[in-house]
Amino acid sequence: MYEIIHKEIESILKDTDGLAAPILSLHLPKRAKFERYLQTVLAYKLQSRYPDTEIEKPYTNNSSKHADIFANNTFIEIKTVNTSYNVENVEAKNKPITKNISGIITDIEKISTYGVKDGVVAFVLFPIDDEEKYKKHVDRIVGALKDKTSYVERVVGQFYVFSAKV
Repeated sequence: MYEIIHKEIESILKDTDGLAAPILSLHLPKRAKFERYLQTVLAYKLQSRYPDTEIEKPYTNNSSKHADIFANNTFIEIKTVNTSYNVENVEAKNKPITKNISGIITDIEKISTYGVKDGVVAFVLFPIDDEEKYKKHVDRIVGALKDKTSYVERVVGQFYVFSAKV
């Protein structure tokens, strides 16, 4: 399932349906997160394939906590992570990436803690730098996964996309 989610996120970022370009053109230059947009469009795309798709689905073992998306009997957590890397045509800001990375690790722990049989964590990191400084943060996330081989990563323009089975 993590491969399907990854493919769908890539298609959203590549704007294969003509939906993302206007929205991302507003977010990227300001390093503004677009997590709710990504969650909604991803859920919409999954819904055509999986009729059980829901957003903000309570976890089975803790009804006070919710997964961003539930589809194909899988709990899915989504994050968009903005960086402070200097990138052409993107406003310079000092955004601490460390706290955002900790949020992804918390999502991994949340899925594991709530007894979820099938879980996926996916994130988009942006904008990325040519020096790949972001890789050390990805290594930290991979280290938090139980199965350190069940993930997909790819660069799509100024976005780094990562999806993993949890």
